[in-house]
Amino acid sequence: MPVVVVPSMVFSVGASGEVSVSLYMGTVMENYAAAGIEYVDGRGWQPIQEFRRNISWLGPELTGALEVRGYARAGLGLDVYGVPTASVGLSAYARLWGRAQSNPSCLAALEYGLHAGIDASVGLDVTTAIGLPAVRYNINIFDLRLTGGFSACPPTVQITSPGDGASVDLNRNFTVVVNATDPMGQPVTLAWDPAPLSSSGTSASYRFTREGPQRITVTGTTGDGRRGQASIQVNVVNSPPRASIDIPGNGQSYYLNPTATVAARGSGSDVNEDDPNVLSCSWAVAPDNLEAEGCSISFTFSTPGNRTLRLVVRDPQGLASEPTEVTISVQNPPPNYPPTASIAVTPASDPYTWNQTLTLTATDPRDPEGNTPLSFTWRAIKVDGSGNPFGSVLNLGSTQTVSWNLGTAHSFLTEPGSTCQSTGQRVRLELVVTDSLGNAMSPWTDSRIIRVECPPG
Repeated sequence: MPVVVVPSMVFSVGASGEVSVSLYMGTVMENYAAAGIEYVDGRGWQPIQEFRRNISWLGPELTGALEVRGYARAGLGLDVYGVPTASVGLSAYARLWGRAQSNPSCLAALEYGLHAGIDASVGLDVTTAIGLPAVRYNINIFDLRLTGGFSACPPTVQITSPGDGASVDLNRNFTVVVNATDPMGQPVTLAWDPAPLSSSGTSASYRFTREGPQRITVTGTTGDGRRGQASIQVNVVNSPPRASIDIPGNGQSYYLNPTATVAARGSGSDVNEDDPNVLSCSWAVAPDNLEAEGCSISFTFSTPGNRTLRLVVRDPQGLASEPTEVTISVQNPPPNYPPTASIAVTPASDPYTWNQTLTLTATDPRDPEGNTPLSFTWRAIKVDGSGNPFGSVLNLGSTQTVSWNLGTAHSFLTEPGSTCQSTGQRVRLELVVTDSLGNAMSPWTDSRIIRVECPPG
């Protein structure tokens, strides 16, 4: 078999390239809907109806890339049929890419990059009849990667909650939520105007103490100084308070001796006020045309007849409640006066915690005619913001002093129809004192309204 030996020197040069372009654009539609009811003190049951639709435009985003690759390889040796021949080679490559993005609210954003390097190879070429491939070892001896970019686009800042024109309650906290993004992927720092009570990330807590329209502006800033901004206007609403006459009770009787003094105590609840003591009380008595200011006062009558006591409560802004009223009866002296007494509650730290123990005492019980012994009846009933009773009646005891552990009254405080509000559940304590002849003041001898915090669950 003959052997062919051919001396050879081979030098080869080549190049390859690629150009690519892509375009992306689209739209995103988001829908949000909510429905239901909620209880708001001062306004009762209110419907929840909210629908929001947001359509955003994506792109267009244009991406292009240019890739160039070149190589040079030299081989030196004897091409002997079936015998490997040594070769060495170098290959240089470079890829330049860029991406441009635009949207209706800004000019453009551009990102770019360069990836370049050199590969070396050492191998053996084999010449055979069946064309065996070359065997080579490749190694990267240099690699460079550079990226950069710039943008004329500001970051996108959107206030997602509450919506523009939404109503919020005066003197009540609410949360503002923001969505902030940057087309270059940089972090966005938010600044709030006016300053919130507190902020964390993309949300902030606000409370306005003045009713009417209020504007909130949020500015997002990137590290390179680009800024985006969003603002909304909310309507701060002040709801009227609700008036309640704690005493006297509707239909209660008083006797002339020679005059009748009627103690009157009123209170109010207001969804916009944490402290009910900031509310003021105004009284009017018909048909006597009497007027008085103050939440705890007394009236003196010298003639018999029915009287209507009307109470109006005002908040610090001067907004008045709807009037509430009770009718009492002033009567001539009876043959036998009913006994009298007053309620004392220990401790006096109203409102009370849901598991606190109270001591209720009938202080200074006496009967004008001395018809003793006296008997005592204690009971509790829930009342709404206007002082109207509802739900079941809870009997507390039949001695001059009773102890009431509120922790045992969970079902009473939370039974269906209860309106436990942010200021607690209002409960009226009622005391009836009866003399030995069965004579008692109607509907009770004394009463007191307390507040109990909402039990857990």
